Amino acid sequence: MRNTQSLTDVERLSELVKLAVDDARKLDRDAYWPDAGRWHEPKPKDRTYNEMVCHVCLGGAVIAGRGLADDYEDVTPGMVAAKGSRGDMARNDSIYNRLVALDSVRQGLYHSAARWMQEDTSIALDSRLDNALNRIREPRHAKFRNWDEFGRFLDDLESRVIPALRAAGI
Repeated sequence: MRNTQSLTDVERLSELVKLAVDDARKLDRDAYWPDAGRWHEPKPKDRTYNEMVCHVCLGGAVIAGRGLADDYEDVTPGMVAAKGSRGDMARNDSIYNRLVALDSVRQGLYHSAARWMQEDTSIALDSRLDNALNRIREPRHAKFRNWDEFGRFLDDLESRVIPALRAAGI
């Protein structure tokens, strides 16, 4: 079942990360495989090549959960943004920006994620927000390659990162 809330309706980074965690936890384990290095990329399930699974990162879980691509479609944020908006791959597209912000969160690049959410990466963050973001450590298990690591990564986002982002006001 696809989630219906529009990705572009989410204004706060903390809520975007929560949306991504929720989408990730609902992925069909027979159709998807967590892989921090892949957006939404079909690959053989095993060496027999009889079945395919779609490898997804945190942003890819949102692509899958929001129905922004077909189950076994190989897509990147720019391709998703081009399909779902004006037909070009402009960097300022809201869908693109939110997916890239999620990848920044996965890497612990919270300043970058906050700028992507502002729709203008050149805007400086105020000193209070800058200091708050500096105190948040990189998520644990951010280089996940299987369901166990992905689960621990999602747990860390929920227990530590999302509350810290909310406390920072974003």
